[in-house]
Amino acid sequence: MPTPLIPSTPSRLLAEQALSRAAGAPLLNGNAVELLIDAAAHYDAWLAAIRGAQQRVLLSSLYMGTGPHEEKLVETIRQRMEQQPHLRVNLLLDYLRGTRLVGAEGLSSVTALAPLMQPQSQSQSRAKSERERTRARA
Repeated sequence: MPTPLIPSTPSRLLAEQALSRAAGAPLLNGNAVELLIDAAAHYDAWLAAIRGAQQRVLLSSLYMGTGPHEEKLVETIRQRMEQQPHLRVNLLLDYLRGTRLVGAEGLSSVTALAPLMQPQSQSQSRAKSERERTRARA
C-alpha cells in the first residue's frame, strides 16, 4: 500500500474507512481536486479537457444554455471530433429541461447541440472508410 501523504490520525483513518465502504475501493494518494468557482472557470476547464481528449468526451448536465459560451463549447467539441475521428462523445442532459424552448428564437439545449449531429456522422463514415482502407492494405 502506498505511503499516505497525510500522516495517520484518527480522523484520517475514519475518512479512509468511510470512503472505502462507500466506494468499495481504498483511498489512494495522488487524487487531486481543483475548485472551479464560477462559470468562466468551468468552461475554461471543459474546453481544455475537450481539446486534449483522445478517446471520449462525457458531459453530464441538467441543461445547456444557448449563449456564446455554449456555442464555443459545441464548436470545440465539433472541431475535436474532426481531429479525432474515433472520438466518442456522450452528452447527458435532463429531457424536460434540455428541450425547454427559451426566448423569442425558441432555442433549447437540443438546438444548441444540433451542429454536432451532422459532423458526427461524417466523422464516423470517415473512420469507417479509414478502417476499410487499412484492412485492404493488410
